Amino acid sequence: MFQESANSEKPDVDHLIILTLEKLSQAFRSLLWDKAKRIGLSPIQLQFLIHISSHSRKYSSVSEIARVFKLTAPTVSDAIKSLESKGLIQKIISPRDRRRYPIALTRKGTEMAKKFSHWYEPLIPHLPESSSDSRESILLYLFRFMDSLRNENLISGINLCVSCGYYREKSEDDNVDDHYCTLRKVSLKTGELQLNCPNYKAS
Repeated sequence: MFQESANSEKPDVDHLIILTLEKLSQAFRSLLWDKAKRIGLSPIQLQFLIHISSHSRKYSSVSEIARVFKLTAPTVSDAIKSLESKGLIQKIISPRDRRRYPIALTRKGTEMAKKFSHWYEPLIPHLPESSSDSRESILLYLFRFMDSLRNENLISGINLCVSCGYYREKSEDDNVDDHYCTLRKVSLKTGELQLNCPNYKAS
């Protein structure tokens, strides 16, 4: 956990941004813990459930989940076994390779994931009022930050539009909005960018 400097030197804006994000993460962890506890899951089990519900089977094996969450395979396997025992997920075993298998949600798991996929919504009313332009600028700034972290393998499992091979940013000569998807051939506003686009292509 980041700690504020104990000396009298004032941190610059960049340091304050990082420290602020770390403090905000405490609110996310607390809220996630509360939601998970109410339904008899651990926070990481609830995160796995939501991850599986929002990704294709290609990204829902034990090894992929371990990679995305930066956990060991045994840790993920233990959580998956618990979710399976609760009837929330099922393993799709292939006769060709019984050692590797994607994981799918059961009907019960799908209903629970859908119910809690927006677990963060209680935080939305606390966002300060600001113009649409200001919020979109903040969003794009955070996307750029996540993209840089992704490039250094500090985060994974996030298929950002801004790092997609189909993405093109508006230039002065373009008669489009701020962003353009060459696959769909549509211009996008900043608020239409996605975190996990199903059509993502590594650039």
